[in-house]
Amino acid sequence: MIRNATRLAAVVLGTGLIWAAASYHAPQAQAPAGNVVAFTGATVIDGTGAAPMAGATIVVADGRIQAVGRNVAVPAGAMRVDMSGKFITPGLVNAHGHLQADSSKRPARDRLTAQLRMYADYGITTVQVLGLPLDDVPDGIKLRDESRPGAGGSLDRARVLIAAASLRNLKTEQEARDWANKYADLKVDIIKMHITGSPMDMTPTVYGALIDQAHKRGIRAAAHMLYLKDAKGLLDQGIAASHIALAGDSCGANLAITTMLRGLGATYDFDPRLVIPDESKSLFGGAIALWARGDRKLVKDAGLVLQQ
Repeated sequence: MIRNATRLAAVVLGTGLIWAAASYHAPQAQAPAGNVVAFTGATVIDGTGAAPMAGATIVVADGRIQAVGRNVAVPAGAMRVDMSGKFITPGLVNAHGHLQADSSKRPARDRLTAQLRMYADYGITTVQVLGLPLDDVPDGIKLRDESRPGAGGSLDRARVLIAAASLRNLKTEQEARDWANKYADLKVDIIKMHITGSPMDMTPTVYGALIDQAHKRGIRAAAHMLYLKDAKGLLDQGIAASHIALAGDSCGANLAITTMLRGLGATYDFDPRLVIPDESKSLFGGAIALWARGDRKLVKDAGLVLQQ
């Protein structure tokens, strides 16, 4: 019955809201003409920092929120859903996710759909997949297109944005441009690369060509990086998004690099789960060591976004 709850939640997913549905049973009635649904008696947390609003009503028409508040009039004929004791919050956007947990031999569409439904079950309404195996990309792109607003039909899973398998160790500018064109022809949303400090890494000239060609095809580029020098080089070449895994370089770089990322409009995340043998040599060593000890002040001051 929880699956039924998620399917009804699809109406709300399109509006950017979700609710805790662990004990919620979807009503059996069909939505009325005009697809107007009123969720009543909920506690709404709107994500602005305002206090939770108890006893609120949300009116949704044709997949869009029309009104939110304690004194909202419910339109005549609207389907009412009693949300007493439930919480409604903004949907979460996962800016760096993957769809490779299911390694079975099932068809790609079945595997990907099931994982996107799992994201939705946990309140994630959109996931940007930074690295999907090439064989799965065509089905991933179809699922993305089907989930776009205005595509029609109901949606019982998270929306998705797709990057194909991360590019590594390309040797020439032409090879980089050829891969960018190949991925663009697949209609991906973003092109990802790995720059890990290895002697086999793409040189700045090569990854610069990859980023440039991606931009020429109207696609953003993202990088998985470890070192400050690579972060600077990638930013100089116009990288749009970064995943920062921790490795050597001065921990004094933490504020400098986050300032660069924010100032250039790049988005970023970094992974605090890695073991850091020598925090003085890690890119965000000082910040992450303090975070691990439960002191978030330095992390907050640095403007960092933590994955947990």
